[in-house]
Amino acid sequence: MESISFDDAILEKMDDNLSLVLGGEYNWADPGTLYALKQFLQENEDDNVTKGLVYNFQTKDSLVYNFVKKQIVTTIGLDGYIVVNTPDAVLVCHKNQIPTIKAMLKEFENTELEKFL
Repeated sequence: MESISFDDAILEKMDDNLSLVLGGEYNWADPGTLYALKQFLQENEDDNVTKGLVYNFQTKDSLVYNFVKKQIVTTIGLDGYIVVNTPDAVLVCHKNQIPTIKAMLKEFENTELEKFL
């Protein structure tokens, strides 16, 4: 699948007669990464954002999502991590390494790991 921005895929191809622009004062958030989503959902910076059966002990500033109902995800002492548990894969990544996820997944292509993309 081709990687293309929303602007190029939709906005640049839109007929000017079919578009409308409204002015106003809006809060802006771009949850383009899991950590940006965490920042959007949190009450304060040290808060954790969780989904599913998760138990955090002395963990802060982390997003921990568990999509497997028959498993618990536990963390101890994490600070600034993204943890995502799905039925076929687990991702553990420090927030500073989020930009490298795309490069890592690119290495899965044309290997036995491609089925996880």
